[in-house]
Amino acid sequence: MNIILCSSKFINGDINYNKSQIINQLKKPAHNKIDFIFFGETYLNGFDSLTWDYFEDEKISGITMDTVKYLGEMAKKYSKGLGFGYFEFVNQSIYSSYIVYDSMGNILCNYRRISKGWRFGYVDTNHYKEGNVIGEFIYREKHFGISLCGDLWDDSLQNELLNKNFDVLVWPVYIDYKPDIWESKVKLEYIIRSKEVASKVLFINSISGNATSGGTYYLSDGELIEETKMSKDQICMFTHLKF
Repeated sequence: MNIILCSSKFINGDINYNKSQIINQLKKPAHNKIDFIFFGETYLNGFDSLTWDYFEDEKISGITMDTVKYLGEMAKKYSKGLGFGYFEFVNQSIYSSYIVYDSMGNILCNYRRISKGWRFGYVDTNHYKEGNVIGEFIYREKHFGISLCGDLWDDSLQNELLNKNFDVLVWPVYIDYKPDIWESKVKLEYIIRSKEVASKVLFINSISGNATSGGTYYLSDGELIEETKMSKDQICMFTHLKF
């Protein structure tokens, strides 16, 4: 299986820019015969793009959802599976979601984040909501799971994930640790937390326009096999995995 973990820069609120970065990776000749390209949490909109005033945020709903559909068409056009995070607008509700398309543009999974940390204490639960169904799909007889950022730090949710016996866990996050803090302490905590959930863990943190460092890592049977170091000085970093 060939998979790209793409730690690409996003700009908060600039859907056109973020969309263009996804398409650039889809059409790269060097990425031929790729099963999936996975981007980070809420990559399409940018993690800090919401105002938390629903009637303001709802103004971008049409653009967001049309773009999500369009990117599925692009996955089909370039014959590559694709996963990315976005703010999903449906029935006057907003979710932090992660969608995965196969190379034919079919939706394999549309996971709505279950843990609440993405709202940073904003409590308008009439409009800003969490899902209640664990993200998972089967591809080439492998059982994939999807978790978003704080999901694995919720003990009850992590126990549910442990019971799923995933072969592969895709873990898109948005974290803003300084690289030295990440390397000296925090990375190990993330590795320990994730390695029990699946035999293979694919971790993606985006580079953001406000200079947050991005990076990726790949665990196999609890061992750190590959990584891109946390950095804010590039437009895009990616790890190409074969397993």
